[in-house]
Amino acid sequence: MKPTIFTWILAIFGATTFLPLMVAQFVMLIGPNSQRASDLIIGKGNTWRDRTHFRSALAFAWGDILWVLERSYTYPSVGGLAYYTYFRGFFLYWGIGATIYSAIILSRIL
Repeated sequence: MKPTIFTWILAIFGATTFLPLMVAQFVMLIGPNSQRASDLIIGKGNTWRDRTHFRSALAFAWGDILWVLERSYTYPSVGGLAYYTYFRGFFLYWGIGATIYSAIILSRIL
């Protein structure tokens, strides 16, 4: 299978979209209580709304590495269907699939 312009557009869009997010999440992981983390995640000079807001942001930062989300806070607010399909499944499976697909297609021409 030969990569098309569409493959390159998806790969470039994905890299430019997720790079700033990954930097912000890395900052969140190494200094979750730092001002820099809250500036990057919620906006400069803003503070976390509550403990759940902070813990969800931290869970999403870890989630891109291990995909864990604090069930005790999220599950009751969104319900089982949304929790197990959207929060725990959709982004994980789509991300893994898109990454593997792009790597296979693009590696064939490099």
